[in-house]
Amino acid sequence: MREFFQKTGQLIKKIQHSDDRAKKRWLVLLSGILMLFVIVLWVVYLNATLPQSAGTPTGTSTEAVVFLNAPEKGFSFFKTLGLGWEAVWGGIQKNVNAVGDSVKTGWQKFKEQLNRANELNIEKPKDGN
Repeated sequence: MREFFQKTGQLIKKIQHSDDRAKKRWLVLLSGILMLFVIVLWVVYLNATLPQSAGTPTGTSTEAVVFLNAPEKGFSFFKTLGLGWEAVWGGIQKNVNAVGDSVKTGWQKFKEQLNRANELNIEKPKDGN
């Protein structure tokens, strides 16, 4: 182990005393190796922490789009792109309408609060004397 650290120290000194072109090559090489190492560690971590799927999930959080008149070979690229755009745009419109309704009800409640009449009684209470 000690020999490994000595050789590594010698390599670092060699790189320090080399010209700029060699330093850049070492930078690119070592950066690539370290990035690959980090990606491998990340994949191992994900495989260890994420549960393995047993099959097709039974429920999803998104609505499934079913095409009743779909051709057997499937749609063309542009048809698929257009159908996807329609689905995305429909979802956006639905969310914008929901936000608009929420703002409208909030505005109505705010107006009700502004128009509410409060009573203030500043008479001295009777103590029974």
